[in-house]
Order: sequence, then structure tokens, then C-alpha cells
Amino acid sequence: MAHIFIVAKSAWIVNHSPHISDDRLHYGLDMIVSSIGSLDEIDHQILAELQRDGRISIPSLAEKVGIARATAYARFDRLQQSGVISKFTAVIEPEAMGLGVCALLMVSARQGAWHEVSARLSALPGVEWVGLCTGAFDYVLRVRVTDLKALRTLVLDQIQAMPEVRNSQTILVLDEV
Repeated sequence: MAHIFIVAKSAWIVNHSPHISDDRLHYGLDMIVSSIGSLDEIDHQILAELQRDGRISIPSLAEKVGIARATAYARFDRLQQSGVISKFTAVIEPEAMGLGVCALLMVSARQGAWHEVSARLSALPGVEWVGLCTGAFDYVLRVRVTDLKALRTLVLDQIQAMPEVRNSQTILVLDEV
């Protein structure tokens, strides 16, 4: 079963998954800085409704939020044009795609190589998203692969083979809540 949700832009996430997204990850709509300025309460309500049901009609959206249809159309268009709403996508169960193994990978890279490493990591097969972060590691990746052999190949043959990568740590996800 596919669900539609809104992905709001976030400067530190590189999402290159063509078929899987995770509506459990919120990056804080309160922190979005866009060309429209700060979001008001109505914008937040619109975005919350769209995250619950991205296929909701604008008239239904207007009714749920308590605004006129014309206002809902105008605000929806403004949120899209300003980039607050960056895309609509289907959320698909990974197991249905044969991706039974999920892991978080922490990666440390050579100082100054983060632009190149970000692009290379995000282009790897199975990488759903890449987060540039602070702390002991430079990146956190969420990956989904078919099995442990595919994970081993990704980590040892692809990620560790990058000359810019200093080290990595892999955490298997046992269950997602």
C-alpha cells in the first residue's frame, strides 16, 4: 500500500531514493527558511494535513483547515512555488520491494572532501538518504538492501573503497516503529 506525503526541504539531507521515503522522519517545519518568510499557523495546518494525506483535494483541505477554497488554493500554490513543498512521493513498504535489510551507516571522511563524498555516497545503490552531521562521524546513511551479502558489498567494496573515507560503522536495524 502506498501513501503520499510531503517532503519539506532540508539543507542537510540528500535524498536520492526513487522509490522509498519515510514519513516518520520529520526535519522540523518550524525550522524551514523559505522565500515566503516564516510559516504561520494556517500554513502549518495545511502542511500537517498534506503530510497525513498528500492526495487530499484542495476543497477538503480547505474544510479541514477552516479556510476558503480560494485561500487554500493560493496557499498551496505559494507553498509549492516557494519550495516549502518540494515534492510528492509514494511511501512503499521496503519488504514489498525485496529490501529486507535496513542499516544505519556512520561514515568518517577526509577533511575537506565532504562535497565529493556526499555526492558519491548518495549515488550508491541502496542508499535512501545521507545526513551530514556533527560528532564522531561526518555522515549518517540509511540503506536498504536485499540481504546481508548486499550490505557487505556496499560497505566493504563500495564505501570503504572510497579513498576519502577514513572509517565506517554499521548498525543493523532490527525493527522500525
